[in-house]
Formats: sequence, structure tokens, C-alpha cells
Amino acid sequence: MDYFAHDTKAMSDDKLLALRIDKGLEAVAVYWCVIEKIYADEKPFEVSETNVEARSVLLRLGVGFDVLSEYVFHMCEIGLLERCGEDGKSVMSERARKHIENLETKRETARQNGKKGGRKPKAKKSGNQRKTKVGSNGEPKSASYKTLNGIGFDKQNLIPSASDGADAEEAAPPSAESTKPICPLCSKPVRFDAKSMGWKCELCGSVKEPVFVNAEEVA
Repeated sequence: MDYFAHDTKAMSDDKLLALRIDKGLEAVAVYWCVIEKIYADEKPFEVSETNVEARSVLLRLGVGFDVLSEYVFHMCEIGLLERCGEDGKSVMSERARKHIENLETKRETARQNGKKGGRKPKAKKSGNQRKTKVGSNGEPKSASYKTLNGIGFDKQNLIPSASDGADAEEAAPPSAESTKPICPLCSKPVRFDAKSMGWKCELCGSVKEPVFVNAEEVA
């Protein structure tokens, strides 16, 4: 654990005041050093000359092992710490134990959620991805998409095939051979003049728009 909650009124605690009265401020410094080790290691603090954690505390505080043992076990006597372990040489804080247990519960919950899949990570968007625009009807819009209102391949836009027989003949546009252009004024045949790029009538001259009639009707 990287940090723990520290009471702002800890120095007014009756048990800490008792420790200060009995053993002095040095004992209070040892207390907080032991508490930090318990939270950091998330386990009881072993009061032993061979214990690495205990030896590091001795070095940092500049006290001997006998003094450390005297202070720590006095803390147990006044209720700041409690002894634990088979040999009774380890000590633990009740408050620290609860915090460590709560933290372990949260970690276990996170591990179980991870095994079940947990929250799925969001897919990263590649640089080549493009958003598809969606119309009011919920269908995608794209250059290649043909809607029923456009020139799509729906039935209403299909030209009847030759297999439809007579219906196909009626639906098909008239061919150039079956119609002839005539003058709308005199009804005489007209011809297309390549020079003027327009229609010419022998009687009326230039014709803006000829009328196309059935070739059989033209004399």
C-alpha cells in the first residue's frame, strides 16, 4: 500500500498520549515508523533481530533492538498494537488490519471481473476508417448506395425486358427509322443542317424544333 489515512487529531489520542508520558517522544516516532511498515508491507510487523524490516527501523531511528522491543511491546500493553503470530513476536494494528482486508477485497473483486471479461476496452479507430453517414430513414448514405428515390435498381426504374412481349414494344422508345421530323408550320419534311447546326425546311427556312411523326404518315 502506497499511503494510508492519518488522523489529524492523532496526537490528542489518549493511548498515544499515554505512550508519550510513559516512554517519551522517541517511542511515538517508533510507533509511526512501525505503522508505516505495516501498511507498506500489508502484513504484521515482526519484532526480531533477524527481521530485515525491524533492522531497517533500527537504522532509521538510531535506536537499539532492546529499546525497539521495549517500546513496541509497551504499545501492545496500552492497546495501540496487538500481538499476533505463533510466537507472539509480531504486532498488528487493528485499524490497519481492516484497511488491508478491505483493499484485498477490492483487488479480488477486480480480478474476478477481469476473468469474466470486465469492461470491454473501446476499439481504437484506425486512420483509414471513415464514418458512414446515416439518413433520416436509418439507411447508410454513400456514393455507391442507391435509394428507392434515386436511380437505383428498384422495379419502378427497370425498363421491361424483351421477354415481356407486346408490353416491351409499347414501353420501348421509338427508333430513329420509324419516325421522321417535319416542319411544325407546313408539315413538310425537314433536314438537319450541319453548318448552322439546326433544322431547315425548304419552305419555311430555319425551324427551331421539328415535330417527329410516324414515317408512314410522311408523304
